[in-house]
Amino acid sequence: MGSNKYGITFLVGGILILSYLLFTFIAGTVYIMNNYQYIHSNQHWDQLGGLPLNLISNFLLIVIFVMVFIIPGVFLIKTKKAVN
Repeated sequence: MGSNKYGITFLVGGILILSYLLFTFIAGTVYIMNNYQYIHSNQHWDQLGGLPLNLISNFLLIVIFVMVFIIPGVFLIKTKKAVN
């Protein structure tokens, strides 16, 4: 039962953090789509290949949190043996 408890904790924590990261990622994408002309006409220094660095770092955080929280959480829930 111990692994199931930790798995649910990992899963709930990961889902809460991922929901925030996905919201900011989608909001950043919508901001870029709405201000495409302004962003590309001024060529801000914080851009890498046309994408703002905060959008790239946010995507990398999403990938890291899936690997750290969601995958171990699912693995712990699927294992049937108890960890004491």
